[in-house]
Amino acid sequence: MQTIYTPVEGEEIYEILRKRLFEDLGEARDREAIIGQYFELYQKLGDEIPSEARDLNYKEKLRKAYPFHPELIDVLFERWATLPTFQRTRGVLRLLAHIIADLYKREDPSPLIQPSSINLSNPSIRRLFIEHIGEAFESVIASDIAGENAKAVRIDKNIGSEYLRFKVAQGLATSIFFYSFSGGEKRGVTDKRLRLAFLREGIPPAIIGDALRKLEDLDGPLYLHVEKGLYYFSSAIGLNRLIVEREETVKEEDIIEEIRRRLEKNAGTDFDVYLWPTSDADVPDNKKLKLIVLPLELASGESKTQRFIQNLSNKYATKIRTYKNTLIFLVADSKEYDALKFNTRRLLALKSIKEDREKMKTLTEEDKNRLDEKFKDLDSGLWFRIISTYRYLMKSSEDGIKTFNMGIPTIEERQTLTRRVKEFLRDQDELLSKLAPKVLLEKAIAKDEEKKSFADLWEAFASYPSLPMLEDENVLKNTIKQGVQNGEFGLIIGEKVRYMEPVLEDITDDAQIVRKEIAIEKKEKMGKIPEVPTRPITIERPVPGMINRIKLVVRVPWDKLHDFVRGVLSPLRIEEADIEKLEIKIEATSKKGIKRETVDMKVKETLKQINADIIEEEIK
Repeated sequence: MQTIYTPVEGEEIYEILRKRLFEDLGEARDREAIIGQYFELYQKLGDEIPSEARDLNYKEKLRKAYPFHPELIDVLFERWATLPTFQRTRGVLRLLAHIIADLYKREDPSPLIQPSSINLSNPSIRRLFIEHIGEAFESVIASDIAGENAKAVRIDKNIGSEYLRFKVAQGLATSIFFYSFSGGEKRGVTDKRLRLAFLREGIPPAIIGDALRKLEDLDGPLYLHVEKGLYYFSSAIGLNRLIVEREETVKEEDIIEEIRRRLEKNAGTDFDVYLWPTSDADVPDNKKLKLIVLPLELASGESKTQRFIQNLSNKYATKIRTYKNTLIFLVADSKEYDALKFNTRRLLALKSIKEDREKMKTLTEEDKNRLDEKFKDLDSGLWFRIISTYRYLMKSSEDGIKTFNMGIPTIEERQTLTRRVKEFLRDQDELLSKLAPKVLLEKAIAKDEEKKSFADLWEAFASYPSLPMLEDENVLKNTIKQGVQNGEFGLIIGEKVRYMEPVLEDITDDAQIVRKEIAIEKKEKMGKIPEVPTRPITIERPVPGMINRIKLVVRVPWDKLHDFVRGVLSPLRIEEADIEKLEIKIEATSKKGIKRETVDMKVKETLKQINADIIEEEIK
């Protein structure tokens, strides 16, 4: 039997369809303009489409098939008409009549009728396909292609802009469905041919590759398969459907346990860490700095969280807590919790599939590669999700419980919990590695006190939130040594009196810090009057006035952003300066290419979460 793709019969088919379905094709010059637009577009696309579409003969084919796109007619006869129940020309005419009526009713402005023009949400059109391929595909279409909650429709709605305007994901999913069936072994479509099925003047060509990646994503259609570069729909379980089924088997306690395991693994050693305490008795009362990671359900901003922190700060078992100034609370952001649970659930589902040898045998090589890639992305990105969720710090202060927002970390940040917290508190001057001797005198030694032991001083710093939080007792020892050498106060260690001289001995608990008058008096009695160093005469220069406004335009190396925040922005904020404008220009290039999902799900999502405005965007 001669196929319909011989040139003569092809021309006859186009002519038969046009005569049977259209009385008037409009002005010839309008038709030529449309055909010219499509052919010019195909020349610009180059190797992104099949080479045949750039041949001059294809322009003639466009002319003969008008107002249909040749792809629509060719696939109907080459594939659908080979199904046993499909009545070739009669079946094609019947289907096209319904498609044309639907387009007319919807006032569709498309210049040509392409595979993507088929409206599978129309019950009569959908039924004409279903009756040849089986009822199982009703659920496939509803789940993935057409309908209010279909995956492709949701992709268009969620992204908006050109996606929603041109129904990009829905159009591509419809086209893939159209190419997925035949009476023989032929099924599926390449990305090059999908461009023919969907693109027209006004639609950005680059959007196709981006949309296909979104359709391939694990949150994309459940029944979409990709095999050897061919996209097709099948009622058989694909990777996405398999993942959804495995996610349903993941228990809530497994999710919580995985998060706990990651927290324990990456807790760090800068502080003593107490993970998810349930009572005040779970956290000891000692002078060591403690990072208390609250359970996820005790989120920031909730009254029960405040009560728990206040109770733990004031009590230890049946006693009153002494060392309140050693407690740092790490609290989750409830807004980030759902995303953390979702990612953890998916990670555990992917892990379950990877460990199922029999199930892995049923996957295509493309799906195995996708599974590996997504697992690695989720596995490496879960810590980012965890520290994004645990972004609030709370600690006692002179004015009650004080809350800090550490913000969203950078994607590359791999710090432990304690190191991240420590560096943040340092930047905020809430955790001191140095203390001025004058501050020690003013804050820790009462005016009527002539002396105070080191043990009492360290006890005070660990106990009272009105005093600065010190990294460890060595900070206090170094402050005392500096103050003694500078003549701020004296130090008595055993029988020795140190004043205006280096302190070489270790400062023990019973060492006494004394006011300088007492130190001088004791030195005189010992016959060792310290020499007060004379200062050279200097001409005092006028002290510059306060600065009301500063504007800097700087170029900062990308790997020094943390230093920029710590050394530039933080000091300005400490001075209570309002940073009115901070604009950052990012220009990033990659020879290998940057994944679109990295830009959308990480870069833009981070900017969205920190309420940043994208002033200018250029993506190529």
